[in-house]
Amino acid sequence: MTVLFTLLNVTLLTSGLYHLTKNYTSILASLVIVMLPSYVMSAISQYCDIVVSYFILASLCCLVLAYRTTRTIGTSGQGEKPFLILAAIFLGFLSFTKPEGMIAAILITAISLWFLTQKEKAGTEDSWKIIGFFLGCILIASSGPNP
Repeated sequence: MTVLFTLLNVTLLTSGLYHLTKNYTSILASLVIVMLPSYVMSAISQYCDIVVSYFILASLCCLVLAYRTTRTIGTSGQGEKPFLILAAIFLGFLSFTKPEGMIAAILITAISLWFLTQKEKAGTEDSWKIIGFFLGCILIASSGPNP
């Protein structure tokens, strides 16, 4: 099961970066991660939380796709619904993985609700800086040692 989620993590990272950048450099980023022996050994030996990281990455990819769909289609409210539903499903799965997953799900939900309500008011660069800061805090908090 761990090998499956490790490969799914890399695949999701590749596809998420490709949809975000529309460039094939996402394959290079994923290849760099796969070639790191520390990532592979930590993932296979279950030292790092691969399942938690997969659901965090999946929910963030769905939220970014929902935001981009809203910006390209307009404010009709119909284009982003499937992505928001998928993000909610992945956040629900994230909350059932571990106690750290519940905390991450609550933080991502709060940040995404704030971001989705403030996207018309604030500039996109400022919003992305704030989101990047909070996501960095989530990653730092969830990468602590496991008891």
